[in-house]
Amino acid sequence: MFEASPKVNAVPNPKEKEILPSEIRLEVTGLVLLGLIVIHIIGMIDNDAQNIMGYVVYKGLKPIIGGYGLYMLPLTFLVMSVSCILHRENKIVNAIAQLICLICLLALPIMRLILRIRLGGFYHPSDDAWVGLIGKFFGSIFETAFGNAGGIVVFIVLGLISLPYVTGYAPTKLIAGLIALKNKLTRIDDTPVNKKKAKRKVTVSSLDRDDDEQKKDLQSDISLVDSFSAGSEIPTVKKTNGTPKEQMELDFKPMLREIGKYKFPTTDLLEKPIDNLLDTDREKIVSVIETSLANFNVAVNVTGMTIGPSVIRCELKPAPGVSVKKVIALQDDLKLALKAKRLRIEAPIPGKDVIGVEFPKSSRNLVTLREVLECDAFTKSKSLMPLCIGKDVDGDPIIEDLNKMPHLLIAGQTGAGKSVCLNSIVMSLLFKAAPDEVKLILIDPKRVELILYNSLPHLLVPVIIDWNKARNALMWVIKEMNNRYNQFQDIKCRDILMYNKKRPDGEFMPYIVIIIDEFASLIDAPNGKELMRLINHIARLARATGIHVIAATQRPEVKVISGGVKSNFPARIAFSVTSHADSTTILGKGGADKLLGQGDMLYSSPSESGPRRAQGTFIGDDETEKVVSFLTSQIKPEYRADITKYQGEIDDIDGIEELEDDIITGFESEDDDEEYFQMAVKLAHEKKSISASMIQRDFRIGYLRASRIIDKMEKLGIISGMDGHRKRRLIQGNDFMDSIDNP
Repeated sequence: MFEASPKVNAVPNPKEKEILPSEIRLEVTGLVLLGLIVIHIIGMIDNDAQNIMGYVVYKGLKPIIGGYGLYMLPLTFLVMSVSCILHRENKIVNAIAQLICLICLLALPIMRLILRIRLGGFYHPSDDAWVGLIGKFFGSIFETAFGNAGGIVVFIVLGLISLPYVTGYAPTKLIAGLIALKNKLTRIDDTPVNKKKAKRKVTVSSLDRDDDEQKKDLQSDISLVDSFSAGSEIPTVKKTNGTPKEQMELDFKPMLREIGKYKFPTTDLLEKPIDNLLDTDREKIVSVIETSLANFNVAVNVTGMTIGPSVIRCELKPAPGVSVKKVIALQDDLKLALKAKRLRIEAPIPGKDVIGVEFPKSSRNLVTLREVLECDAFTKSKSLMPLCIGKDVDGDPIIEDLNKMPHLLIAGQTGAGKSVCLNSIVMSLLFKAAPDEVKLILIDPKRVELILYNSLPHLLVPVIIDWNKARNALMWVIKEMNNRYNQFQDIKCRDILMYNKKRPDGEFMPYIVIIIDEFASLIDAPNGKELMRLINHIARLARATGIHVIAATQRPEVKVISGGVKSNFPARIAFSVTSHADSTTILGKGGADKLLGQGDMLYSSPSESGPRRAQGTFIGDDETEKVVSFLTSQIKPEYRADITKYQGEIDDIDGIEELEDDIITGFESEDDDEEYFQMAVKLAHEKKSISASMIQRDFRIGYLRASRIIDKMEKLGIISGMDGHRKRRLIQGNDFMDSIDNP
């Protein structure tokens, strides 16, 4: 695993911080150069050297750089100023500035050589005052060595040779970049202001079009300017042990982190935490709890009190002979005495001999993402995927490694904090992993929450809003998972961690994180059961290959969060829900129905015995846009158009299981299959092939029934058996159809 430098993700120590940041110093330098241009022009206007500036220009500069140099110097200063003000390192603007400076440097000696060329009988050399001492010195050397014409050729060749060293780009790349920059500047819609205003609208509309149109748009959007940077070329498919692998066409050049071509965002882009002072009197709280319980002959002592961001937890130790059930039975009376909107009793607190009473503070502290990102647990984490969950009731940050989860389920009612939690999780990945280390597939059927990330360089495909494309993407993930297992077997690796330590052929295998907003929409989609089966299959097998799933839903129903989902998603976050039953569906126990909303959560980790209460981190849309803009200004996303194209039938996946509810509830009796059987035969006749999943989609029936129909068609010789093809071929044609139509 690769560790992100703490200097990258955390705010630098004030003692080590420079007086002026590098960007400010560059902009100041650019403004100074602009001022020098104005002063120089003023001096040039003073031909008679009446003032000091005119004297400096005509008596000091002109003899050195000549008359031509006086006009070239402002141009040189101008391009250097633009480069400094934009401070875009390793970009085409810097390259153009360096190119023009090179041309100006070579122009004086070349001009002298041109002016001294003999054309037949005509020869009238110009005064060397026009090229100054610099032009005269270098021009005379090359004139003596190569002659005038030869010297010009040699100067031009030297200029071309020096281009890669001065600008950082090959001559052909630089010319292509100049053309691309010209085209980009002429596109009005590509300006940062227009992009920000039309961001949501353009993104959504572009995703609604077909794949061919998207591909054309992507080719035009990914500017040639970014193709200059090393490693941006699409690598060819490599071989392992002589066998070609169906490998992802990602950037398997040296990692961006290693070659220093990528800058991680800093927490300066995020809002600082605001401290809200606690105005609750501790002694008053202790007195209210002990007195109110004593009124019902229940003696307890408040032995501890923890004040978290939004919740106060008191630890109650019952007197000898006092039953825990008596305290639980007085929950509503405690709520009344404390004037609390909600109250939760944890009896007992795991690992302690006390009872926990949790209720909201009178003034809640907002837990910002910035303060959690800056904690040692995150900055010193050696994982590429530490997730910022929030702060517990003790005020300690909760940072969890996605590798150990290995999949996460988030559920809660609308407005409870689910979407903000998703944004915090995505931001956690962006602050720790480079685009070639963690790749994202975002699925957002609501077209609201994840669209902000549509230009993110970490994306494999644009944010998916269509469930047919979601199905294709999940099928592709399963194929990629199988390919990775084959690669592990070839080089004798157990998992992705061991693979990346060996780095065969220098390749780093990126992690893939699938994030789904509104998981319940799987059930509502026409191919909902297929999607559920695909996700369960990925969650069950993909951990070792570095593929992880994070799914969220606002419908914590048994139909959505089934037993199969629970077994494959051991890490869960429950936000506020309306009923005890919903809490039990998510966590296996109550408690989520007692939460306060607005980020108040119960986090259940595979490594802990029970759920842990916490306040989720908060990040605003404006903060998200700043981080995304910072990343997209460096690297454009390299989308894989083939991922969302048709990937075959689900029946062809080896080892995929039926849904749990299919097995438990079953379907109608086999006597009712005859009607669907005849419809399936007609469908096979029309399509010339058929599969169980095709029958499911067209007739909206379960998988078991569709499988029975396929088996019956095979026994009767209507279709072929399983021979490795994606679908069963039609064998009997019109004759069998006539027997159905005319019984």
